Amino acid sequence: MTDQAYECMELADTPGAKRARLVGQGAYYVDGIDHLQITCFNTATGVSLLCSGRALLLDGRIQSFSFPLTPTTNGAASRAFSAMAQGWILDAVVTVTAGTPTNLSTFVQIQVVRGAQGLLEVARLQQGFVTANIAIRFPGELGSSSGSSSSTARVIVGTLPGAGVNISETVPAGHTWTICAVSFTLTADAVAGNREAVLRFLDSLNNILYEIGADSSLTANNAHRYSYGQATYLKTNADGDSTVMPIPFIRLPAGSKMTTNIHSFDAGDQLTAPIYSVQEE
Repeated sequence: MTDQAYECMELADTPGAKRARLVGQGAYYVDGIDHLQITCFNTATGVSLLCSGRALLLDGRIQSFSFPLTPTTNGAASRAFSAMAQGWILDAVVTVTAGTPTNLSTFVQIQVVRGAQGLLEVARLQQGFVTANIAIRFPGELGSSSGSSSSTARVIVGTLPGAGVNISETVPAGHTWTICAVSFTLTADAVAGNREAVLRFLDSLNNILYEIGADSSLTANNAHRYSYGQATYLKTNADGDSTVMPIPFIRLPAGSKMTTNIHSFDAGDQLTAPIYSVQEE
């Protein structure tokens, strides 16, 4: 084995014919009736993909290739493929060219198939989730991706709402949040009424995924802190000015929202900016 990636040589059974022989590692041989295919299982909107790479032909030339795929959004398999000349696939990469898929919304496979599209898979070169910042590449360990896919713990001070306005925080594009803890304070004005605080989690279409209501109400001219966390239990302190409530494991994709819904909310009531802890991917 040499450090040189590939070389041309004369083969004894074909006098005078130049053929390419790969002497490096990682390339995949195709015999001229094979196709390179990408298959995508996607649930994000507006996503477009591009598969591009290089092949080494028998005459020693390196040929570039690229072909696009716009997957459906229902999670079903979408496919695109390109015929490959006889030779070796040296490398291939699938990147996101449009849209902002999250870490778990767009799964892609790079395959070699025999004959027409998807008839017979003869090799799977790579697979994994892609985002705007993460691609999958061949050669590479199967299931690996390039780019940063690490999870980051964040403590965020949210937006201060105006008087009489509910809290609303949105998961940013290209990210997924696991909610760990949330805290905010509600201060009631002098108008009589029993305020009841509800924390809601909504999808990007404002459908309610889960909501948590407090077990007590807040009267005029009082303030109360509401705290939510995993691995805790319902508890109101002895002074009655704060309550701790449990939340289940909640994972929110991009565009989802965390909001409050205050019953009997008066125009002069004020919520503080929420403080919340998330695991962001």
